[in-house]
Amino acid sequence: MTKNLHVELIDHIGLDLWRAAKSWKQLLTDQMVAAGYEWYAGAPGMLTMHIGPNGISQSKLQDRAQLSKQAVQQLLDKLEQDGVIERVPHPTDKRAKLVRFTKVGLSALLLANQIKQQIEQDYREALGEDQFATLQAALKKLNAMNDA
Repeated sequence: MTKNLHVELIDHIGLDLWRAAKSWKQLLTDQMVAAGYEWYAGAPGMLTMHIGPNGISQSKLQDRAQLSKQAVQQLLDKLEQDGVIERVPHPTDKRAKLVRFTKVGLSALLLANQIKQQIEQDYREALGEDQFATLQAALKKLNAMNDA
C-alpha cells in the first residue's frame, strides 16, 4: 500500500509558455476554420505549417514534424484527399517525393500568413513595441539555446 503524498502543482514559466502558444494556435485555427478551411483544425492541418510555399521532401517533413513515417503518410493522405497538397516526384532525388501545396493549399497558406500577422499586430498593441521586441528576442534566445 502506498502512502498518500501531499504534492502541489507549481506555477511555472512552462505553463505560461504552453498557454500562450495554445491561445495563439487557437486564434489562428478558429479564423482559418471560419474562412472555410475546416481541415486546418485537425492534425493534418498542423502538418501544413512545415511545408512552405516551395514544398518539402516527405522525409524532411517527417523530421520537422517529429512524427513517424506512417503518421505523416496518413496525414498527407488526408490532405491530398481534401485537395490541399499533392505529392510529385522530387526534382533532384528520384527516390523521394516532394510534398507541395495545390492552389487550395497556397490560398490557405496566404490567408494563414495574414492572420498570423494580424495576431502579431494585436500582440504588439497589447504589449507595446518595446515589450513585444523584448519578448520576441527572449523567445528567439530560448529557442536557439534549446536547438543547440
